Amino acid sequence: MSFTAVAKVGRSRYDTDPAVQMWLAGVKRHMEELAQDVGLAPELNVRLSVDDREVLLGVSEQMDMYLREEPGSWR
Repeated sequence: MSFTAVAKVGRSRYDTDPAVQMWLAGVKRHMEELAQDVGLAPELNVRLSVDDREVLLGVSEQMDMYLREEPGSWR
């Protein structure tokens, strides 16, 4: 399954800055709650990916399409 990045930080910054870790955890929690609110399984539609250079938070194609098409005042 393909994922679209919604947040990205450098690995060294993520590893050394607790504020960045808390921020990314908050964004992840928000995306998981949003997935659940719209009837998508959070564990299948929100993914945190860590490699040697960066930490990526991504959402599934299905969730990305929902976010792009759903009307709302936030647009």
